Amino acid sequence: MPLPEKSQVICGINAFGLEEKDDMSLGLNDFLKERNTINEIEVQSNKLLTLYKNHLKSNLKMLDFLSFLEEKLTLNLKTDQLSEVKQMKMKLQNDIVELTDKINLLD
Repeated sequence: MPLPEKSQVICGINAFGLEEKDDMSLGLNDFLKERNTINEIEVQSNKLLTLYKNHLKSNLKMLDFLSFLEEKLTLNLKTDQLSEVKQMKMKLQNDIVELTDKINLLD
C-alpha cells in the first residue's frame, strides 16, 4: 500500500475513533444527568416521606387527645362540645388515612 493510502486509512480510523469517543462522552453525560436526576428524586422522596411520617405521628397524638376529650365530655353530658370534638376527630381520622396512603406509596 502506498504511503498516501496508508495515511488516508489512518486518518479515517482516527476520525472514526473521535466520532466514537464523542458519542461515548455524550452517552456518559446523559447517563450522569439521568443518575443525578434519579438521586434528586430519591432525596426529595425521602424528605417527603419523613415529613409525612412526622405529620402522621402528630395527628395520632392529636387523635388520642381528642378521644380522651370525647370520653370526658360524654361523661359530663356536654353534647354541644361533644359534637364539635367528634367532627374534629372524624376529620383527623380522614387525614390519617390519607397520610397513611401517601406513606405506603412512597415506601
